[in-house]
Amino acid sequence: MKPLKIWAISRWLFASVLLIWTYLAVNHTLFSIWATVAPPSNKYPEAWAFEAYTWMGYSVARLCLAIAVAINLRQGFPYWRSKWNFVLVAIALTGLIWPRAQHMLEIDKCLDAGGRWHETYQRCEV
Repeated sequence: MKPLKIWAISRWLFASVLLIWTYLAVNHTLFSIWATVAPPSNKYPEAWAFEAYTWMGYSVARLCLAIAVAINLRQGFPYWRSKWNFVLVAIALTGLIWPRAQHMLEIDKCLDAGGRWHETYQRCEV
């Protein structure tokens, strides 16, 4: 088998696996959103909202990874230093870091106000 054919097959195989992985993360995100707006018997709407927000960031990061693999996994890595790779890495890192950083700021704001952060409910108890 030609080396170019091996690179093409591996590129599309890895990109497909990453897209399926992204689909599963989006599925979990949508389920978490659905659980957030469930009937009033749901005792944890803030926890489900945090779960949805976090997994949406994971979905974005995985999608960026799939695109980066589809673009870069070629013989000799000709597009390795393109500006699009830097954009994809920046978006992926933002998707991974932003939900957790915002969560930490929310906890810090609660504690500074004299409240107690309830980890199960993901809310501040004053």
